[in-house]
This record gives sequence, C-alpha cells and structure tokens, in this order.
Amino acid sequence: MERCPNCRARLGEEANCRRCGLDLSRLIETEQAAERLLIAGVGHLLADEREAARQSLLRSRALHDTDLVGSLLDFLKYSEKHFNHG
Repeated sequence: MERCPNCRARLGEEANCRRCGLDLSRLIETEQAAERLLIAGVGHLLADEREAARQSLLRSRALHDTDLVGSLLDFLKYSEKHFNHG
C-alpha cells in the first residue's frame, strides 16, 4: 500500500498514517496474507499443481486484487483451454 486509503497521503513503514492517524495495521496484515497466498500460488504453478494454484490465487485476489494475480489466473484459464494438462 503506497497511499492511505482515507486521506491519500504517501505512506512510510508506520502502522498509522502520518497525516490522518488511520490505523493501517489490519490492512497491512491483509496485504501480507495476500502476498503469501500469491507466493504459494506461484509455487503450485511451478509444481504443475494447477488446482492448488488456482485456489491460492483466488484467495489472494479476494484479499488484495492485483494485476499480477489477475494475469496468473488468466494464464491458468488460457493454458487449460489451449493445452491438455491431464
């Protein structure tokens, strides 16, 4: 998270926004959980565990939707449609 969702101030490493004082700790924890799920999803992809990858990526997207997660999910959908992975 680069900016406070409340006042849009640039953020540093603090758990509270310097401008408005918003407690960001839960948001930071949520983004960290999404990152861990993304990393797990990539690991599953590398191991050719496609369903486990999809589940990890979907859970990551539910917590924090990023372009990378969307692209990986699109890749899974495309590869299953165009290649036989049985």
